[in-house]
Amino acid sequence: MFIGQVLSEVKTHSADKGVDQRFFAVAKITGCFGVKGKLKIQIFSKDHFNLKNLRDVRIGLNESDAKPAEIEALEEQHKSVVIAIRGISDKNTASSFIGQLIFVDKKNISSPKQGRYFVHDVIGCEVYSAQGDLLGFVEDVLKLPAQDVWVINRGQDNFYLPVVKEFIRDVDIEMKKIIIDPIEGLINE
Repeated sequence: MFIGQVLSEVKTHSADKGVDQRFFAVAKITGCFGVKGKLKIQIFSKDHFNLKNLRDVRIGLNESDAKPAEIEALEEQHKSVVIAIRGISDKNTASSFIGQLIFVDKKNISSPKQGRYFVHDVIGCEVYSAQGDLLGFVEDVLKLPAQDVWVINRGQDNFYLPVVKEFIRDVDIEMKKIIIDPIEGLINE
C-alpha cells in the first residue's frame, strides 16, 4: 500500500471532515533561491499533475487562507524545483512565504490509482488498532526518503507510523478511519 503524495496540511482533527475541497496542495515552499525573490519548493508528487503547466495557483498555510498567485517561471535545479512568482522580487518578501503550501484547482489533478490515496484525504482520519482501540488521528505526513511517515496525534503526545503495508490493515477514506497493526514497541503506551 502506498499513499499518494499530494499533501493538504490540516492541523485539527475535525477541520477536514465533510469539507469538499476545491484546491489541492501540490507543493510546499521550503526556502529562497538567490536574492531576486525566487523560491525553492518541494513537489509532493509529479504523478497527479503536469509540473510545466503549473501557472495559476493559490498560496497559503491551508486551503481556506490561500491567495491567488501566478507562477512566472519554473525550473528544476539539481534535486530542487525553483519558481518565480509574479510580484515577489526580493529575498525578504520571498522568505515570508517559506512553509506555505501551493494549491492547484482540483480539476487539474488526476485521481489516484486503486489502493492509493491523497495525503490530504488521510490527514484527519482516526487511527484504530486491529483490536479496535482508538489510538489517535493522523495529524501530518512526513516525507522521508524510504517512505512516508504518519504523525499520529494521541492528545498528549504523538507517535510516528511508517507507511508500509505490514502496518496498515485498512484505509477507509469515506469513514475517515484507518486500522493499523504495528509491531510491538512502535507505540509508546
